[in-house]
Amino acid sequence: MVFRFAASSMLAIVAVSALWAADKDTQAATATRKKLAIKISVDYKDEYFSEIIKDLKKQIEDAGGGSLSTVNDAGVSNNTKYTFAAKDQTVADVLDGLCKKNGVGYVVISKPGDRYDGWIKFKQGNERGYPAGEEPKPKGTSKSPQKDAEKSTGSDDKEEKAAAGKLDLARELIKDGKKDRARQRLEELIKSYPQTRAAAEAKKELDKLNGS
Repeated sequence: MVFRFAASSMLAIVAVSALWAADKDTQAATATRKKLAIKISVDYKDEYFSEIIKDLKKQIEDAGGGSLSTVNDAGVSNNTKYTFAAKDQTVADVLDGLCKKNGVGYVVISKPGDRYDGWIKFKQGNERGYPAGEEPKPKGTSKSPQKDAEKSTGSDDKEEKAAAGKLDLARELIKDGKKDRARQRLEELIKSYPQTRAAAEAKKELDKLNGS
């Protein structure tokens, strides 16, 4: 017999987080991800996987989420026993806790026209809601790690090159003994390109000039 606490009586009135929102999701998949955001409580002790899934489906229905369809891939047995307890956690969190102890993953199928569209497929692995490599990126990130790095520093290649050129010029002035002009160039560099690597070097050069 499955022991559990009462499910949450209604869906959380919040927008589903970016973790559960994919731009390419079908309508059925989107609906399933909302069901994964429902909060429930469970207390499973050596329960068969099949019985646990039945209980999760019932709790989702009791919370007003409607029906949930699931399918097991090869390697995932309904006769495996699980022990897990959680209080006021989302269905997604419960699945994560259940699955990670047994090397099981799951994905929400999002394929237009597919008979399993919107279903949850349990499979071997560590996938959590999305196929490996298709997880949504946090807002504010791009597909290019280099571009993200540039945004994080507030600088791009053009700024770095321009600042480096000004730094070289200032250093030439220092070598020629034109310290006042070099100081002016360095101050302009720091003001115009404060987030560049050259600006950091310019500050060091200024410190040397001011200390000399």
